Amino acid sequence: MAFIPLNRVHWLYWLALLWCCVYLLLTLTWWQQYKQQELQHRQTTELLPWVEPVQRLIRNLQTERGLSAGQVTPSLPYKPALHIQYLLTDAAWRDLTVALQQQTIPELSAMQRLLAQNPLTALRQQVLYNGLESTPADGAVIIKAYSAIIKPLLQYVQLLQQDGALEWQQHSSAISQLTEMIERSGLERAMLHIAMAEQEMSAARYQNYVFVINELQDHQSTFEELSPAAVLQQWQNWQQQLPYRQLTKVREQALNQQFSVAPALWFSLSSDNINQLYQLQLELQVLLQQELATARQTGQQAVQQLKLHQKYMLLLLLLILWRMHRLNITTANQQPQQSLPGVFQHQIEQG
Repeated sequence: MAFIPLNRVHWLYWLALLWCCVYLLLTLTWWQQYKQQELQHRQTTELLPWVEPVQRLIRNLQTERGLSAGQVTPSLPYKPALHIQYLLTDAAWRDLTVALQQQTIPELSAMQRLLAQNPLTALRQQVLYNGLESTPADGAVIIKAYSAIIKPLLQYVQLLQQDGALEWQQHSSAISQLTEMIERSGLERAMLHIAMAEQEMSAARYQNYVFVINELQDHQSTFEELSPAAVLQQWQNWQQQLPYRQLTKVREQALNQQFSVAPALWFSLSSDNINQLYQLQLELQVLLQQELATARQTGQQAVQQLKLHQKYMLLLLLLILWRMHRLNITTANQQPQQSLPGVFQHQIEQG
């Protein structure tokens, strides 16, 4: 086969071919990233409608936990209105149970098992008849028992945590972080409800309290980093309000092991803060729903454009290959035929 030199035209075709291959490789990489984001998008879209009823139940369980912790504390100067809270919790429990009856989403299985077992009845009897039929229950034990019930519900909301730089991914993660903030705030409410009634806190309880506050601050920092500007502004405005400043003052006193605030006042301040956090979460959910719809529409348009570009690029690639093939044939035909060696040429002339 004759050797075909790589002239300037050949080099141009080879560069064009290389450019096409690189472009197709980049589109393949982008396509893989898009499919991963699409999977996260679909999962978030399926999970989000259930966040509101799940959070409603969590909210009532957190309130019931704080009230029950005070109920089993003998030094509390009043008895919490537990029976009213029981009705609210049961209503939220029943609504979520009915809503999940026909659902087969794997992420809902842990909640469905919890709702079917319903461990609240035995726990409530332990709280209401504390010390009458058995050994008096410790407030920390009651808090731990309620937290164990809340945990599977929290794990569902934690599924909204996303790894990605897109706005809807960050805001989905912000909801997860805000949920953790609310849970730590609920734990603080229950812990200090006991401590303010007893006006003291044991070393073990204090260490656990400091751990909860550290986790609360970590989740708060992450939430502030991921939140949209509008929600973050509302959060900062709330931090300037008198109830929140009173809350932080009581928290500082508690960290200095000063527990002289009236239990009812502390419970009210903490509940106001938690209610405000739930309001922020609701606004985040509405914003996330809008962003998911926009992201899906934008993604579909990008996919259509990508497919069109790939078609044109494949046509261009085939055209380049065909032109290179034709150029090779033309170049080969234009090569001068090599003369035979002198000895053989002489023999041919004589013979």
